[in-house]
Amino acid sequence: MNKQIDSTTPLSLTQANSQSTPDLLMEDRSTRTWPSASEGVHLASLEKIEDLGVKETASGPKHRVRLIWKIEDQQGPAGEILRAYESHTKMWSENSYLRKRVASVLGRDPGPRFNLGSLVGVRARITITQNVVGSKTYVNVVSARPVEVSNE
Repeated sequence: MNKQIDSTTPLSLTQANSQSTPDLLMEDRSTRTWPSASEGVHLASLEKIEDLGVKETASGPKHRVRLIWKIEDQQGPAGEILRAYESHTKMWSENSYLRKRVASVLGRDPGPRFNLGSLVGVRARITITQNVVGSKTYVNVVSARPVEVSNE
């Protein structure tokens, strides 16, 4: 598909070179602040699970995964969706933190083999704490438990 360009169309570098690569606007976000959920218990749904690959940690390289929780009972000042993140070593022994977190979300031990992706969309009550380091505030998920089912 060829895009028609006339003299009033602003040309990007990629358009000027007749390439089909999209523009990639870069922005320094290192000083940007993000709204964060308040401390306490929140209703949340597990929005996404990311495989972070091998990361260097204080105890050597570890394969890590990130759980991304969408906060359902609170919004940011401008109505933004709030999220909370937690990372775990991708390990599935009985004593691993990841397996313990999944057990706490489900309310039962998931067993020796489990499809982590099946948790996406699951709702839970998560407890959040905030940790201030310098000028940054980090939101930490410290616990999770199943949402109580009502018989009404």
